[in-house]
Amino acid sequence: MKWAAGKCVLIAPSPERMRGGVAQFSGRLFFELAQRSRTRFISWSRLYPDFIISRRLADGQLAAGVSETSFILSCLNPATWRRCVQEIVREQPDLVLLTWVHPFHAPVYWYLLKQLKTLTRAQLMLVCHNILPHEGFPGAGLLTHLTFRLADSLIVHSTHAAHEARIITKSRIPILTLFLPLEHRPCALEAHPSKALQEVKPGSSEAESKRCDYSPVPVWDKCEELRMLFFGTIRKYKGLDILLSALNLVARRFPHFRLTVAGELFYANSLRCLPVSHGIKRLTQNIVRLGLAEHVKLDLRYIPDSEVPRLFREAHLVMLPYRSVWQSAVLPLAYSFGKPVIAAATGGLLDAVIDGQSGYFAEAGNPASFAEAILRFIEKPLTADGVLRSAQMLSWDNYVSSILERRNNG
Repeated sequence: MKWAAGKCVLIAPSPERMRGGVAQFSGRLFFELAQRSRTRFISWSRLYPDFIISRRLADGQLAAGVSETSFILSCLNPATWRRCVQEIVREQPDLVLLTWVHPFHAPVYWYLLKQLKTLTRAQLMLVCHNILPHEGFPGAGLLTHLTFRLADSLIVHSTHAAHEARIITKSRIPILTLFLPLEHRPCALEAHPSKALQEVKPGSSEAESKRCDYSPVPVWDKCEELRMLFFGTIRKYKGLDILLSALNLVARRFPHFRLTVAGELFYANSLRCLPVSHGIKRLTQNIVRLGLAEHVKLDLRYIPDSEVPRLFREAHLVMLPYRSVWQSAVLPLAYSFGKPVIAAATGGLLDAVIDGQSGYFAEAGNPASFAEAILRFIEKPLTADGVLRSAQMLSWDNYVSSILERRNNG
């Protein structure tokens, strides 16, 4: 691992205070950057107003966290935006990475980018987990365009996202396409990733010895019950209803399966229009209506990081039935456990899944196509070493080295 001269600042949600894939990704990104360059982590004291979304700590294990994080930014307080600029100017970094998730934050990032362009000589890069929001609203494209045009370059995680970013920016901003890295840490340690990152360094003999066993033997023996996993926050664009309709078709030909649905309902935290019980009741009624009551296990809560390894190890197959998606953090997580996927042929999934090797594709939004893909797996199960071959390009070393190289050549 080569040490790079200069300073970096990362502005992103921190896993110390935020749940979800973006926060976990940002914690790991900070760790990887800090191994190669002097890096400071600036995060949010408030990412969204409570009336939009209420986020609690991921679980009770979080204490010291991943770093000496500075929780400066508040989406509602412009004085904190000014303080953030002052802190960065004092650092005089060569590179500032800002994590873009939603155009709600466009006013904050517009201000930061505008000021930093004037007061520093740093390369300003936006790490784009989404280009536009999954649930759109009037003006989202304009806000995104006004923010993106101030950056020196964009980092996106799929060719589909790169295409959309070029449309938004009118091809005036350099775009670096880097696929989401493979995360071995949950497979290595049944502990919170922030602690695991401090305890076991990637590439060490201890980390290597605790990785998954990528075997050439099929991940599922046809004599067993087929165990499938739908993991993560339940939102409409993720297509759980499509998957359930597909399983209704599968059950007519192959009844020996079980699906575990593990994750919290999104609108239980968002806008609070409906109580959680309403969403659970509606989902349960749909499962019963489709005749899947004996096949589906619901675990409708935020899943602590300590429980993630067990869920993935017990599964034979991970389900990604998205209606549409820029990229999926569940995919590299599945790969890290050597688990193949059934994936919608949409967005960034097209880049990262090799049909017949690391998974099977189905037409997005089509339950019959998903049923056929599942039956393909039943007929021809895939192997963990096939998953590993597909995941070779998904390395953190490649991801971070590409960012630092772009900085040096900027």
